[in-house]
Amino acid sequence: MPTPPIDAFEHQRRLDALHAALAAGFSPRGVAPGAGKIGAISKAAQDLGLNNRTLSGWATKCSNEIEWSRYRHPISNSQRVTEQAHDVMDAQQIRLNVRVSTAPPRTGERLKVCAIGDVHDAPDIPKDRARWLGRWVADTRPDVVVQIGDIATLDSLNSHVSNETYTGRAKPVFEEDMASLKEFMAAYDEGRGGRLQARGTHHPRQP
Repeated sequence: MPTPPIDAFEHQRRLDALHAALAAGFSPRGVAPGAGKIGAISKAAQDLGLNNRTLSGWATKCSNEIEWSRYRHPISNSQRVTEQAHDVMDAQQIRLNVRVSTAPPRTGERLKVCAIGDVHDAPDIPKDRARWLGRWVADTRPDVVVQIGDIATLDSLNSHVSNETYTGRAKPVFEEDMASLKEFMAAYDEGRGGRLQARGTHHPRQP
């Protein structure tokens, strides 16, 4: 016996529940939910009090009406960046302080330079290497430390991956990238006991 059709109210109720589950970080079809987790359809079925198979069958028939792009990848606890990164942060909270040396060396002067390039910090990368870099600089005592570019990956600003794709939904927010970089620089300072002097390649200089 075929399943009787549902009315417009029930149809919208199911759409709303599924969209809410996607926006809350429950994965859509085609994206593994991870160990011990459930997907958006299962979450919506729970919230609606429906059998999972019932809602799954409905989602198959109405797939074109479902806005799967509402999926938002949740922040992993392993990233050690709190949910504060999703809040509006004032300029002081995410401001990074670096010393930029613009004075040219004296003629004939020999300098010991430590060049650090392509660090590509990101929220999911541990900061141990920053602490190690700081200790190494403290031990070797170079005259100048130069950050030659790409200190952060800044996936939040990546325009090569559309935000409307599932991969794009997993990108960190800008505040999260900034919080991660601030943590990286704090770990460097902890190891060295000073601020990172920066002369970048293609990072715009801030006044």
